[in-house]
Amino acid sequence: MKRIPRRIGRGLGGVWHTLTGPWPIYPSAMALIAVYGLFVSVGSRTQVGNKTVGSYFESVLPQWASIVVTCFLVYVVLRVFVALAARIRPVEQSRTAYLGTLFLASLVITLFVVVATQLSVDDKLRSTLPPLSVRFILSVPVIALVLFIGNGVLAAVRARLAQQETLLAERLAMVRSERSLLLAAEEKVRAEASHTLHDDVQAALLRSVVRLEALRDRLDEDDRALFDASIDEIETVREVRVRALGRVLAPNIDDIGLLQALEELAALYADVMPVTFDFPEQIAERFRPVGDQDETALALYRITEQVLLNALKHARATSVEVALTELLDGRARLEITSDGVPPETDAEAGTGTATINAWLDAVGGWWDMGATSSGGTRVTVVAGHARR
Repeated sequence: MKRIPRRIGRGLGGVWHTLTGPWPIYPSAMALIAVYGLFVSVGSRTQVGNKTVGSYFESVLPQWASIVVTCFLVYVVLRVFVALAARIRPVEQSRTAYLGTLFLASLVITLFVVVATQLSVDDKLRSTLPPLSVRFILSVPVIALVLFIGNGVLAAVRARLAQQETLLAERLAMVRSERSLLLAAEEKVRAEASHTLHDDVQAALLRSVVRLEALRDRLDEDDRALFDASIDEIETVREVRVRALGRVLAPNIDDIGLLQALEELAALYADVMPVTFDFPEQIAERFRPVGDQDETALALYRITEQVLLNALKHARATSVEVALTELLDGRARLEITSDGVPPETDAEAGTGTATINAWLDAVGGWWDMGATSSGGTRVTVVAGHARR
């Protein structure tokens, strides 16, 4: 179960909570803090009575060695105490367990620091130090404060970061959900427009043709030729253009397959920007019509739709190559290469970019756009989720 980040208070309550927890205990961080504190303390203490660099290092080196051992002990003691406390009650869930663990650790660490100092300093410096019992009593609150403040501040900062991370994750999930709803709404509008073209516009054109054909016999020979040409043009619009436009608005990928849908899309650009395809047998099998909804196929279609539109509109491309392959992990890789002008590095993202991002958020994947070695533009898309 994912732990919900603890909310941090403000003012005196926040300070009290930072000091007393309960928090997780971080042995590694506490050991590093101990390294810093003991090095400062040893350096300051050893400077007294040493007037040369040589004598200073001769006196301080044994103490530095003891610091390394002491800090390792800090780490071990905290790890052991946390493990022991977890058998009774985890320290991050109980204030009593948290306070008790750090207090006992402070006693053990203080005892070791006092003894290590007694053994590592030279005789001259040792004679100036207070008795062991006095040093132990004076050092316990200092080391306890270091542990409580250091661990509390670190834990509080991590908790705040976790809160922000959770909040951002929730907002990201909301944005993705809204994107998915927008995509679904857009597809619904497209489908309704396609049905209107098929059911209403085509039917209206057909009724008009039938009514007009009744007038044909009343026309002379010259007028009949013009009449027939007009009727043929209306029929072409009804049977070809309206149907093609309906398929572009809402391609029936489930029945005709992604590859045929892409070819029909490319046919719209044939007279100004010919599109060639590279579809290996493997990808033809992957996206063959199966009668079931394939979100990845629809995403690839909509992404290709946006790339072709932008290649003509912004890059003024005169030819495009579309290659579709299947990766080893099951994802689809789409490469669209055009001879159009490469995008500027500081170009602002438009609706096309937003549409691509939305579809890839919905089905998973990433995309990239850059210049080719020949001066054109290549868009690479990897869509879908990898097989586990």
